[in-house]
Amino acid sequence: IEGKVIRNMTYTAKIDKKPLLLVSATRLSWEKGEDRIQKIAKMLHARGILFTWLVFSDHEPKQYTDGLVYRKPTLDIKAYIKQADWFIQLSTYEAFCYSIVEALELGTPVLTTPLDVLPEIGFKEGENGFIIPFDVSQWKDIEKVLYTPLKGFKYHYDNESIIEQWRQELGTDTTPTPKKEPRKGYKMVIALKDYFDKPLGRSVKENEIIEVPEKIAAQGRAAGFYEII
Repeated sequence: IEGKVIRNMTYTAKIDKKPLLLVSATRLSWEKGEDRIQKIAKMLHARGILFTWLVFSDHEPKQYTDGLVYRKPTLDIKAYIKQADWFIQLSTYEAFCYSIVEALELGTPVLTTPLDVLPEIGFKEGENGFIIPFDVSQWKDIEKVLYTPLKGFKYHYDNESIIEQWRQELGTDTTPTPKKEPRKGYKMVIALKDYFDKPLGRSVKENEIIEVPEKIAAQGRAAGFYEII
């Protein structure tokens, strides 16, 4: 009997949750939360959460965990951040955390450790992100948080009004100060390191600009103390 061939069978499973795209841009060191990245990745696997986590870093990881994809950083990773479901920042401390501000400006919600600077930069828990405890093993509502749709929030970082306050305090004339010209027989130099300057009778700090006699300028440059500018 001539019949049609039944092709290889496929099984289409019901997909309840889409895989998550996570992005971090950080050094891989203890204060930047390298161990936290590894621990959270393993927690996601343990809960059956599908994810791809792009970690932009110049450093090699201590270990490789499935789902973590390490990329060399470029000057602009905004396209990746904008497409991500979450931007993740797991530092122990940050002075300002520009990366969180950038993510929020792009409309990408943030998962972050409880950094002191968060209120200052307009982070609002439950509105544009969530806080993860420093001890990530205590993060109990991980699935609820990850599948909370926060994209579409409005974010306003009020830096312009602060700048305006300083302009009023310091004056509105922002014309650059003209380059100081040395006296006749002198040269302007920039220090390449800290040293004690005998003619000045004081210590000079690295990158400090000073005026010295032409002969001393040549000697100091040859000795590696400063560069003539």
